[in-house]
Amino acid sequence: MIESGFHLEERADNQTECSYFVRKGKQIGIAIGAVGPGGGLIFWVNEDTENDLIALEVAPSGWHFGNESDPTIVWGTSDEFTFPKMKKAVGSGLRNCEVIDESDFLCPALLQIDLVSIGDFDDWHLPSVDELQLIYENLHSLGLGNLTGEQYWSSTPVFSPFVYSIIFSDGEQMMSNVQMAFSVRPIRQIRRD
Repeated sequence: MIESGFHLEERADNQTECSYFVRKGKQIGIAIGAVGPGGGLIFWVNEDTENDLIALEVAPSGWHFGNESDPTIVWGTSDEFTFPKMKKAVGSGLRNCEVIDESDFLCPALLQIDLVSIGDFDDWHLPSVDELQLIYENLHSLGLGNLTGEQYWSSTPVFSPFVYSIIFSDGEQMMSNVQMAFSVRPIRQIRRD
């Protein structure tokens, strides 16, 4: 949601159609690489203007209790899990995390995110693998976001005991055992009120 006094204003400028986040009269552009309402960077903008999902924001560097490095943690404490088929697509990370939270499976990677409030928002979650790929392509590969980890977890299980992760040196998607320790960086959805 666009919370904490933000609202969305859509209008045309002299050259292009633009949308803005507005807070206390200040315009904040909705563009990849722009700072979002939670203080992180926008890494995806929805081109479907009829959809309630406007954009996705990755948490800022230092999100984990002020540590500049992203925490490295196992995805699961057990290599046996059964989840309904979860999605890889952009926009599905939140639902994947809700399914994990509703299960009896202990996911330390997700628990680390649940412990913090970032930029006055508490709706941060692990990205789906396609969302994580966009963080790599739209931010990290351009030197943005200060993503310090070598490999990052997604919220998308493949099959027990494997979950998708991405190597941030080259953007390669991997099927990784849940008991391996990789970095996590949460994201949040920015939605219309």
